[in-house]
Amino acid sequence: HGLCNRMLRAHHRDANLPQLFGILDTADQLSLIKRMYKAHNLDDDRFRDDLPAVLDRARAVGVTHIVVVATTAASCLSGQTLAQSYPDMLSPTAGIHPNHAKEAAPDDWDVVVRLVRDRKAIALGETGLDRHWHDTPFPMQEDYFARHLNLAREENLPVVIHCREAEADVLRMLRHEFDHH
Repeated sequence: HGLCNRMLRAHHRDANLPQLFGILDTADQLSLIKRMYKAHNLDDDRFRDDLPAVLDRARAVGVTHIVVVATTAASCLSGQTLAQSYPDMLSPTAGIHPNHAKEAAPDDWDVVVRLVRDRKAIALGETGLDRHWHDTPFPMQEDYFARHLNLAREENLPVVIHCREAEADVLRMLRHEFDHH
């Protein structure tokens, strides 16, 4: 929430930021967001037998849609499978989390690109930058984040951004992407 709050404060100082960040301004849009949910790990084996009940419980408390957020090429593909099984409730993203970029196989990025270009993902990500964990060298995180931003711009898709202890870096890269395109 800290980054969102900082971006909203920045929004009031910089007229270009609403286009860059897709900041929501209306009560109707905010109401819609409250009825949506972002979920990692719905493809986890712990949910396999219980997923219909999990989705029923979500509906019972007013959740109308769940965005299944990918963090690896494998989770991109499993998110696709889940969304095909529950198209009225689930929509997948495609992306590689900054903490998983180091372990990505050479063709994992191709999986993300193919799913996005085939219109099988509603957003790019989860992507971004993380200075808290040191699983992936920071320059590699920046490379993957730039790839996600570029593909999102090319395909006109939103981006699910992970940011941990890297707010200035994320804003720098977003500003660079915005200024150069």
